[in-house]
Amino acid sequence: MLASAAIALLLAATSPTPAWESPDPEHIINQITAGKLDAAAIADMCHAAMAADDHYWVLQIEELLPETSPLRDNAAILGELAAANLLQGNDGIARHELLRAIELDRANPDNHNNLGVIYRRKGLYMDAEVEIRAAIALAPERPEPHHNLAVVLLRLNKVDEAIEELRTAISQDRNYTPALRLGGFLALEKGDNQSSVNLLESYFDKMVAKDPEFTDDDAAGWLEEARNNLEAIKKGELEPGGVPNDSAGKDKKTNVKSSQSQTEVRDEKD
Repeated sequence: MLASAAIALLLAATSPTPAWESPDPEHIINQITAGKLDAAAIADMCHAAMAADDHYWVLQIEELLPETSPLRDNAAILGELAAANLLQGNDGIARHELLRAIELDRANPDNHNNLGVIYRRKGLYMDAEVEIRAAIALAPERPEPHHNLAVVLLRLNKVDEAIEELRTAISQDRNYTPALRLGGFLALEKGDNQSSVNLLESYFDKMVAKDPEFTDDDAAGWLEEARNNLEAIKKGELEPGGVPNDSAGKDKKTNVKSSQSQTEVRDEKD
C-alpha cells in the first residue's frame, strides 16, 4: 500500500523538513470555520501528519470536521483521510473515500494503490491488480506499488511475475525492507539460497539499524534455512537447485523446502 505515512513530505529542495508539532485539532477546525485555512492548507497539514506517522491527528480532524463542510469533498483531503482510516483498519470508510477521491482526481497514484490494498485484503485480487497497476503507471519510480503488486500476483499464483516486481522495487530503493523480506523468502522457495541469504541479511541489517531490538522470527527462520542449504550444498548433501544428493546417503537430513512453501507469507504492513 502506498500509504501517505510512508511517503516523504513534498517540500522544496532548499527547504528543511519541519518537525510535526501536532496542532490542536479543535483550533484547526475553528480556523477553518473562520475562513483562515483553505482546502490546500488542510491537505498539506494532513499530509505532514501522515508523513510523521500521526494518523490519529488526521482522524481527529475528520471527526471534528462538519458533515456539510466542502472540505469533505476535496480529492487531496479525501486521500489523506482514507490513508489514515486504512492504517486504523477502517477499510470500509477508506474505500468509500478513495472511490470519491479517484472520481475527483484520477491522477493520484497513492489513492489507486491504497484502493488496491483494500481490494487485496478483501480477496478481490484481480480488482487489486488493476488499481495497483494504475498506481504504477502514474508513479513507476516508487517501490511500494511494485511490492504490493507482487503480493497480489502471489495470490494469483504468478510467482515469476511477483519476483520481477520485487526486483524492480529493490532496484528503485535498496532500503525498501518489505521487498527485501518477501524477495528473500521467494528466493528460498525457488532454490536460490545465496540470493535469499543476501536479501534477508540486508533486510535485517536495515531493520536492526533502525531498532537494535528488532526481531522477525519468520524471516530469521528463512535465513537460517537458506544458510543451512548453502552448507549442505558445500558438503555435497544438496544440489544447488535444492534437490537432495542421493549419493550423500539417504539418512542425511536436508532442508529442501521452506516450512511455509505454500507462499502464504505474512503480509507486510501497508
